[in-house]
Amino acid sequence: MKNKRKIVISLLMVFILTVSAALYFIVFKNKGSQDNAKDEKISESSKPASTDKAEKPVLELKGDRTAYDIDVTLDTENKTLTGRETVKLKNNNKTTLKNLVFHLYPDSYNSAETKPSIGTTPKTLTKDEIGDIKIDSLEVNNASTQYTEDDQILKVPLNKELKPGETAELTMDFTLKIPNDKDRLGYYRDQYSITNWYPILSIYDDKTSSWDENPFFPVGESNYSDCSDYTVEISVPKGMVVATTGLEVSKKQGTLRDKIDYKAENIRDFDFFAYGGYKVVSKEVDGVKVNSYYMKQETTAKRMLDLACRSLQFFNKTYGAYPYPEYDVVETYLEGGAMEYPTVTQMPPYQMLSETYNDRNLTFLDEAVVHETGHQWFYSTVGNNEFKEPVLDESFTSYATALFFEDLFGEYSPLSVKGAFLAFPMKTTGPISRSSDKYTWSDFEMVVYRMGPAALEDFRRKVGHEKFNDVFKTYYERYKFENATLEGFIGIVREKCGSEIADYVNKAFTSDDYSMDSMVLSKEELNKIQGNQKKN
Repeated sequence: MKNKRKIVISLLMVFILTVSAALYFIVFKNKGSQDNAKDEKISESSKPASTDKAEKPVLELKGDRTAYDIDVTLDTENKTLTGRETVKLKNNNKTTLKNLVFHLYPDSYNSAETKPSIGTTPKTLTKDEIGDIKIDSLEVNNASTQYTEDDQILKVPLNKELKPGETAELTMDFTLKIPNDKDRLGYYRDQYSITNWYPILSIYDDKTSSWDENPFFPVGESNYSDCSDYTVEISVPKGMVVATTGLEVSKKQGTLRDKIDYKAENIRDFDFFAYGGYKVVSKEVDGVKVNSYYMKQETTAKRMLDLACRSLQFFNKTYGAYPYPEYDVVETYLEGGAMEYPTVTQMPPYQMLSETYNDRNLTFLDEAVVHETGHQWFYSTVGNNEFKEPVLDESFTSYATALFFEDLFGEYSPLSVKGAFLAFPMKTTGPISRSSDKYTWSDFEMVVYRMGPAALEDFRRKVGHEKFNDVFKTYYERYKFENATLEGFIGIVREKCGSEIADYVNKAFTSDDYSMDSMVLSKEELNKIQGNQKKN
């Protein structure tokens, strides 16, 4: 009796254990499946792209250029960018570096006083209109380190000094709050303009033994960086169309998100625009693929495409070849004007325009797309400190724009050199060339966009068109992928045209008493331009 009871009890225990094991397997397998599904959802919706990589990328430097690898996720629900950025750099200076400095340009959107709006200055910002970037973690050469974030500047003290010729590698995680605004950086409705958005290495000046720490000033632009190499992975909601600096090299499509890889070499900075409804028309010219992204107005987009292609050809011939394989023109909700970035232009909203155009129906959009295309030569390829010497990019590009319309429609077109700069006399109480903080927006418009080009026309008349063009071709070739200065430009004028002309041009830009009165148009010439304007 006792032995039988043991057998029954044993059988009963086996049965209980078997059932328990089965239940355990069913319950926990289902829970695991749910957890995996949840993990997949997080991975495809809001998890930062930076956590997808088990190891940091291996960055190789090409020459002396800095290399960036950035993984970033656009979260359209929370209006944020979360990213991981790895930067490898070489100390190309003569000085041993004790720290590294990065610009945090998005912090310029922290307040109305510092916000870089085009042409207007808001009095206050709502909570949604405030932009901000925060460094979440930072390592130098695989070791955690202290750092500070203040006044749009990230400072990283080095545990070990970086001698000339030595390299260092930084990895940082960051979170960017995207402002709700029709501005250079921001979102409006479902369109995102992501510009000057990541920590970018500042420029060290051996002469002053200091880093550039100028914040982004509200008037003009303050971009100042060296050309570098970029690999960027952007994670966006599925189906969103992205226009960027550089070339798309691969695309991974998930159930909820797309991850797109881009590459850009020898480029001044990296920017992108995203919108689910973008359409695009394209054309190839001089071996360059030109893309025109638009929301609704196809005929306007085709018109912008044609002007971008024509002006690209003209600038190729006038200054030197555009050095990149693609160029994008992108419609956005930007207010106040248009903006240039390496290989991509940010345009304002399009009104309906006919696909064809002539000198009697030109609009702001027509001038803007040519002007921003010109910036691919003066700002993007030939760089400069836009805060300290804005004439080098804006005055030079404004003149190039007028030269294009003069070549296309003749000298009395409203947008030609005569029509744009010489119709009426202009005066200034200070030099044409000064830093951006010495202007109001109205002064900047008159002095940098109009008087600077007038001084260049004065120069052209003194030396002739052929020699004038030779100066600019030499300037472009000598400073391609570098940062130029007004002193460097005047040096080329001296080489090509002699000291007397060089001194005259230098005085035109740097003295307080330059006068363009001798170039103001006669009544007959003015009537010709006004006649064309009345036809518009």
